[in-house]
Amino acid sequence: MGFPSEGRGGQEHGPSAKLLRLHRHSLATLLVTGGQSEHRRAVAYAFHETGPLRSGPFVYVDCRRDEPRLRSALQACFTRAASEGGHDVVLAAWGGTLYLDHITGLRPATQKLVMWALDRAGGDGADSWPLRLGAGDDQDPAIAVKGGTFLRGLHDALDKIHVDLGQPVAAA
Repeated sequence: MGFPSEGRGGQEHGPSAKLLRLHRHSLATLLVTGGQSEHRRAVAYAFHETGPLRSGPFVYVDCRRDEPRLRSALQACFTRAASEGGHDVVLAAWGGTLYLDHITGLRPATQKLVMWALDRAGGDGADSWPLRLGAGDDQDPAIAVKGGTFLRGLHDALDKIHVDLGQPVAAA
């Protein structure tokens, strides 16, 4: 699937393409909201493919389905201990991009782990992790923050480059 705002002849246009051109050399976190899951994933992948870690892997995690595995992976990375299923999802993205879709469905404890991971991702310090973290959801996490189900600090940390794809088109 191509970049959602590609026009004829592969020319990119629209606000998403402009953001991509402006931030392609950045490791800033990416937040993709609205649209359908496959479109959010395509946008995140486009940022990965044009970014500084493009030679690394792109790892997709559906937080609705894989939250226990993500939580275990993040805990293992912080404690440097292996656990069943372990830190494979985080290490698989090492040197590339870890994209977390359906982010607002995470439990508060997992949200805190993601927030701690964001503190380490993309930095240049001795404790930094060589990866870019991106997230997506069909709704803007700001709505979940207002509802008290999503951490404001996590939303603020994720909302550096924000691509809003609008409302998903209902299936006919």
